Amino acid sequence: KYTIYNAAGQVIANGILLNNQINVSKLINGVYVIDIEDNGNTVQKKFIKE
Repeated sequence: KYTIYNAAGQVIANGILLNNQINVSKLINGVYVIDIEDNGNTVQKKFIKE
């Protein structure tokens, strides 16, 4: 599963990963942080939507 946060730390989107892809077309341009959880392990990454 995944959770996307905006720069203020608010949850913007979350869901279940399908085919290792997440549709971010509805997000406005900016900096986001995504948490991806798989088998009890969580990875956090920052990304920029342009």
